[in-house]
Amino acid sequence: MALDARPDRLDLPPPLLRAAVRAGAGVVVGSDAHSPVELAFLDELGAGLSRRGGVPRTSVWNALPLPAFCKKPKRNR
Repeated sequence: MALDARPDRLDLPPPLLRAAVRAGAGVVVGSDAHSPVELAFLDELGAGLSRRGGVPRTSVWNALPLPAFCKKPKRNR
């Protein structure tokens, strides 16, 4: 699942994030940045939204150490 941390989007809402994680989905937090300054959306909004959605760090694929990420199924990337 992609969590879009752009302020005018903020997809997915916390209840859907919780449901996705319960169903076994991994989450990738993205900024949808259109300029370097917008990369801050990852920390400022994306991380907070994932926490409010109850997403454990181990389910945030782009927060995993590289060896753990590489073990994820390729068909889901």
